[in-house]
Amino acid sequence: MKHKALKLLFRVKGRNIGPPMDPPYLNYNGVYGIFEALDIIKREDCIACGKVEGEENIQIVLEFNADLGKIFWALEQIEIPLNPQEWLVSNPMTKEIYWDPNSNNPIFKDFNVNLQAELKLRSNDIVSLTPLGKVKEQSEIMKYNIIIKFM
Repeated sequence: MKHKALKLLFRVKGRNIGPPMDPPYLNYNGVYGIFEALDIIKREDCIACGKVEGEENIQIVLEFNADLGKIFWALEQIEIPLNPQEWLVSNPMTKEIYWDPNSNNPIFKDFNVNLQAELKLRSNDIVSLTPLGKVKEQSEIMKYNIIIKFM
């Protein structure tokens, strides 16, 4: 957005340095005073801009001291009621499992685990919710990618 604003400001002053969004990604080199175009290609498997069938990206806002249960509570508030006993919660980057209702290990069944203090999640981190059992067979959604923002 800053690059687009700079291009428009240059146009106002009578100097055309290119269309505002062509190329869409520019790097401004302040040392030499030049714009450099960056070739950026959209990846189909990208969470932000890709179009992966069966996956849905959702952004939620939680309190700083939120626990794992608040993820399901926040989804319910935006009319996505999910039964925690039918969904696995994991980190798509590290593959770490945060919640597994089918596990015998009690560490994977703790709804009160703090997202920031104990799981070390930060704003803009992503957790994945994957259906289990019958829900997996019946659901069109194969994964929810939850982008967490803390306030």
